[in-house]
Amino acid sequence: MKLPTADKEILHQLTAICGSDTGAQLTWLLYRYGFPTILTAQVIACVMLSALQGFAPPAALIGWGASFTLITLLRAGIYLYWRLSGRQQEQHRFFTRLYAAGALASGIAWATLLLFYHAGLPVYLQLFILIVLVGMPIAAMPTNSICPSVYYCFSFPILLALFYWSLFVVEDLHLQFFLIAATYSVILVIIARTYHLNLQQTLETRNANQHLLERLHQMAYFDPLTGLANRRWFRETALKALERGRRHGSRVALLLLDLDNFKQVNDRWGHECGDRLLEEIGRRLTRCLRTTDTVVRTDGDLARIGGDELTILLEDIRTADDVRLVAERILATLHRPMDLGEARITPSASLGIALYPDHGDDFKQLMQCADRAMYRAKKSGKNRYAVYAGDSSPPSATTWKG
Repeated sequence: MKLPTADKEILHQLTAICGSDTGAQLTWLLYRYGFPTILTAQVIACVMLSALQGFAPPAALIGWGASFTLITLLRAGIYLYWRLSGRQQEQHRFFTRLYAAGALASGIAWATLLLFYHAGLPVYLQLFILIVLVGMPIAAMPTNSICPSVYYCFSFPILLALFYWSLFVVEDLHLQFFLIAATYSVILVIIARTYHLNLQQTLETRNANQHLLERLHQMAYFDPLTGLANRRWFRETALKALERGRRHGSRVALLLLDLDNFKQVNDRWGHECGDRLLEEIGRRLTRCLRTTDTVVRTDGDLARIGGDELTILLEDIRTADDVRLVAERILATLHRPMDLGEARITPSASLGIALYPDHGDDFKQLMQCADRAMYRAKKSGKNRYAVYAGDSSPPSATTWKG
C-alpha cells in the first residue's frame, strides 16, 4: 500500500482527524485500510472450511469456524468503536493495541489450522493448508505492517506453526525446511520493517511540507505583528467579493481605518508600545466583527494594510445605514481605555467608507474613495467615520463623532 497522495478526500480526512501526528496518522491508515483485509480473511476461512469437509472431524471444523467468525466479529466491533470514537488522535496508541490484539487472535486462529494437517489428507489439501500459512503473512503485510507491532502479533503465531511443521510434521529434510522457514521469517520482518519506515518517512515528509506551506502562506498573506491578513490577501479577497457582488447584484462596503495620533504614541512611549497597541487594536476589531449583529448581518474581513492602517470588507450590505451601524460599533469598540504597561491609552480612529456599486465598480477606485473619506473624517476632528460623497461634498456632510 502506498500513501494515497492522489486521493484528496482521504488526505483531507487524515489531516483533519490526526493533524500532523505521524503516530496517529499511521493508526488511522491501519484502520482505514485494514477492515477490508479482515473481511477477506473471513472469506478465505470459509473456503478453507469447505475444502476440509469430509477430511476432518465435523465438530473440530465447526469449532474452528465459529472461533474464527467470533474473532472477525470482535475485530469488526473494534473497527466500529474506532469509527464512532471522537478521540482517534488522542487515543491512537490505545487503538493500535486493540488492533494488535485482534491481529494476534487472528494469527493464532490461522496457526491452529495446522491441527487439521495430517498424512492422510490428499496432497492438494496439504499444499492448500501450507500455502495459506505461508501466504497469510505476505497477504497481510500491506496493511498490518503499517504498524510493526500489529504485523508481528499477526505473523508470529503463523511462523511458529511453520517452524513446528518443519521440525515435527514433515518426514524428511527437517533441517532444510527449518532453515527455509527461518530465512522466510527474517525476510518478512525486514520487508515489513522497511515498508513501515518508508511509510513513516513519507508521512513525516508530507507533514513537514504541509507545515512549510502553512508558514509560507502565513508569511505571504498575514501580518506577522498582528496576525491579521495583509494587503495582498485583502486585494484578492476584495476582488472576489466584488465579483460576487456583480453576480448577485449585492452591495459591498470597503472601510479604511487609520489610528489617530499613532505617531505620538511611538514618539512618547516607543515602538514596542506602538506594536502592542496595534496588536490590541487587531484583537478588538476581530472580536467586534465576529459578534452577531441582529440589525446588520454582514461578513467581515479584516486586513492590516501597513503601518497603522486597517481595512474592513463587508459583504451583502443592504443600505448605507447598515455600514454606518457597523462603523459606529467599530469606533465604540476602539474608543475604550487600553493598558499597555507603562502607558494607558484611549485610542481613536478615523474611518472612511466606500460602497460598491455606489462609489465605484473596481477595487482601486473604491480604495481611493475610502481613502478620501477617511481624510475627511480626520479633517473633521478625528474619532469619526465618513461615507464617501464625492470630492465636492463638504467634509462634515457624512461625519459622525463617536
